[in-house]
Amino acid sequence: RGYLAEVGEGWAVVRGNRTVLLALVALGAVWVGGGFLHVAGNLHVQRAASAPGMERLGLLMAALGLGSGISTLWVNTRGRSIQRPLVLGGGLILASLGVVAFAVSTRFAVFAIAAFVIGLAIAPAFMLSETLLQEGTEPRQRGRVFSARDFLMRFVFMIAVSAAGLATRWIGVEGTILVCAAVIALAGVVALGF
Repeated sequence: RGYLAEVGEGWAVVRGNRTVLLALVALGAVWVGGGFLHVAGNLHVQRAASAPGMERLGLLMAALGLGSGISTLWVNTRGRSIQRPLVLGGGLILASLGVVAFAVSTRFAVFAIAAFVIGLAIAPAFMLSETLLQEGTEPRQRGRVFSARDFLMRFVFMIAVSAAGLATRWIGVEGTILVCAAVIALAGVVALGF
């Protein structure tokens, strides 16, 4: 009950704080994308492989990590001077384009390029969101806001995985991944509006 009370108090802060809301929109989009790709993305990679296995996923994660590393360096140097809604919104829209490229292809080289682009585009959502949450809340409220964030991320991921499972049956793997891209792009547009 104490945890749920903190989550509720955190939501009260979130509703009245645009900085915190921007951070949660960006993080929510990442977790929705992760949930959809966890289900449909893995299936898409396995279906496209001539010899299904986990090796390809490992290489795609390496490409994603490389893109994220480069983006992290950029955000901490030259990217500091760019407005955060622009970095977050633009990153989410770019990530959605990477997801579209991933969805419409069956070539591993395209998958790897898409993973790299997604890593480049999505890393700021993790870094800047944490910064925005800390900057946007008073020290005495941070625990409550972070509790609300943790609850939201787990809930969003659970809903995304469930929705992706249903969507994969109804509209197929590629269609489900395209829905994922659309949700991420919509979140990017919303972030740009902050």
